[in-house]
Amino acid sequence: AAELGERITRSTGRANVARNTRERDAATREVEVLRKEREERQQRATDLEKGVGDVRASIARHEDDFKKLTDALAQEEAHVAARTAEIEVARDEITRARADVARKIKPDLLRRYEGIRSRRSPAVAECIDGVCRACPVSLPPQLYARLLAASDVHQCPSCQRILVVRPLNTGAVSP
Repeated sequence: AAELGERITRSTGRANVARNTRERDAATREVEVLRKEREERQQRATDLEKGVGDVRASIARHEDDFKKLTDALAQEEAHVAARTAEIEVARDEITRARADVARKIKPDLLRRYEGIRSRRSPAVAECIDGVCRACPVSLPPQLYARLLAASDVHQCPSCQRILVVRPLNTGAVSP
C-alpha cells in the first residue's frame, strides 16, 4: 500500500511537470490506474478482513461444539466404564455360581457336557414326544423309553446333545 502511494505521488508529480499534453495525459491515466488499483486492493483487504472475522466466528462455534462433544464423550466413557464394571461383577458371580454347581456334577458327565458345549451350544436339548427339539429328529423308541425311565444320561443320536425329558403336566392334582 505504501509503495502504491509513492507511485501515485510520483505520477502526480510527473503530470504537474509534463512538457506537453501527451505526457500529462499519460501521467494522469497512470494516476487513475494506480488509484483504481489501490481501491481494489483496499476492497480486497476489507473482504479478507470480513472473511477472517467469519472464520474466527466459525472457529469459536466449532470450539464450543467440540467442547460439548468432548464433555458428552467423557460422560459416555464414564457410563460405559461403570456399566463394564457392573457386567464384570455379574460375570464373576455367574462364574462362581457355575463353578459351585459344576462341583456337584459327576466329573465324567461334566466332561461330556463341556465337550458338547465346545462344539454346539446349547449342549442340552429337550425331548418332547420322542423328538429332539434341537435338531428335530425322532428318537428310536427304545432310547425314548430309557429317557422316560430316567435311568441314565443319554445323547441324541443325530446332534449328540444331552437329552432332557420334561415331565408332562396332566393337570391332575395328586392327593
